Amino acid sequence: MMKFNINVIALVSVIFTSFSGIAATTDTVVITATVQPIMSIGIAGGTPSFNITPETAITDQNLGTITINSNIANGYDVTLTAANSAGLRNSAPDETIAYTVKYQGGSAITLSTSATNVENVTTQTVGAEGRSLTLSITGLESKGRSAEAFTDTITIAIITK
Repeated sequence: MMKFNINVIALVSVIFTSFSGIAATTDTVVITATVQPIMSIGIAGGTPSFNITPETAITDQNLGTITINSNIANGYDVTLTAANSAGLRNSAPDETIAYTVKYQGGSAITLSTSATNVENVTTQTVGAEGRSLTLSITGLESKGRSAEAFTDTITIAIITK
């Protein structure tokens, strides 16, 4: 019996000695994930089409909620531009209805065909953010106007810094 135990110990020693000469190997992998830039703006909801009763004011008509999504580290500007310089126009060349807008409940703004900066963000924001856009018309602006549709197009832009 003793001889058997010695042979087992000798066999284990030979196996251990054989494997101890193999060097351990390693490798590494460098993981790189790049976050893509996001810069988007859109408007939804609200009631941008509405009726006007002559000589009756429209106050803070909800044009919609502007959704901004940006992960740009330096921030962004938001601008508004009106195709008809903040004048609703119909088919007659001399009939307009002047209006003002409010961005996020701020002061009344008269838009033009040149971009009006309405927001200046200097840091990175996370996730989508909503802003309100409303329109107001004084009652006198609709006095004596033709009974037809008056339109203007507001362009909302987000510009990276």
